[in-house]
Amino acid sequence: DIERLASDPDYNKQFMDDFYMNRDPRFHATIFCPGTKYPGASDQLPGDMKYWNAWTKLEDSEASQGFVYYSLIRDEIDRGQQEGANFYQKKGLDELTITEVYNAETDWIEIRFAEVLMNYGECANELGKSGEALQVLYDIRKRAGIGGTSDPYLEQCAGDRDKMANLIRNERRLELCFEGFRFWDIRRWKENLNEPVRGIDWDRDGHSFNEFVVEERNYEDYMYYCPIPNSEILKFSNLVQNRGWK
Repeated sequence: DIERLASDPDYNKQFMDDFYMNRDPRFHATIFCPGTKYPGASDQLPGDMKYWNAWTKLEDSEASQGFVYYSLIRDEIDRGQQEGANFYQKKGLDELTITEVYNAETDWIEIRFAEVLMNYGECANELGKSGEALQVLYDIRKRAGIGGTSDPYLEQCAGDRDKMANLIRNERRLELCFEGFRFWDIRRWKENLNEPVRGIDWDRDGHSFNEFVVEERNYEDYMYYCPIPNSEILKFSNLVQNRGWK
């Protein structure tokens, strides 16, 4: 509620505390969000100020609604914000070398230790080695700066293979975010591939929004398995195309 954020200090503080504070450290390592330092040497605000979603409402007779939102960032540098959430991918940027995020480059890591651990933990759980799977979760979280040497909830879940599988899958989603694993993970786990992509459209009053479908998905069951390239089938006559693919 934009109007309430501007007029109600208690509501403002609650929102800030609930949304931005005490997050998983991987959140801020993965995502640039308002209130954090902008990556790169360019587009920095003076006085160590941080980027926030900050606009002022200006009357504009030419606008259909009679007003426009003007980014307060433009008062500091010749660059404004979009009228959106302003959450962007940060993972993969080498902040020691880049000058601006639009021209950033970094070497692609084909496989890293965290993925090896996650693979090991998932396999251990499927084989009924819950203690080893539990230790993987502790190790992954310790590397990320989370938790200690024991967690009653994790230890409780370790006694149930399905609960442990859900924990491992969620931890994998967080740890490997933006690294190209998610689509293939939900495919091999046989999870629902037809969840539509949804978005929200905020009303101009800033008080309400409407949910809408951005894209429908239409995967059939046989699509859990990828097709064998036809060029490979032509090379090896004994190869048979996966069911459903032509």
